[in-house]
Amino acid sequence: SALGLCGSLLFAGSFSGKLFLFEVDDRRLDQEVITNTRCITAIDAHPTGDMVLVAGEDCRASILNVPMQSRQQMKLVFSVCVNGVIAGAAFTCEEPESLDISLSVVERHYIVQYALSN
Repeated sequence: SALGLCGSLLFAGSFSGKLFLFEVDDRRLDQEVITNTRCITAIDAHPTGDMVLVAGEDCRASILNVPMQSRQQMKLVFSVCVNGVIAGAAFTCEEPESLDISLSVVERHYIVQYALSN
């Protein structure tokens, strides 16, 4: 349902809420993790390449650490539920070390923003 590329890693979101991490170079599935309870609608990689933002129909958005070495597990950094289905999600960082995100919510006339920077 959604794809995101981060260096040589490809993230694929499923209709069931699973996030799949593929190694592009050798075309293999490295790991899968359940991030949502419904369809994943948006995926975005952080500009530094060490985190991924995943959002879905269950109104949840999560940031996970991206493993730098094969077979290391992704770890949850941040998670939030909003009042509506998330149609789009993006890191909106002005500084490489910041974790600012914006979420587009279906049938809402605004963008939800979170500034998670220190």
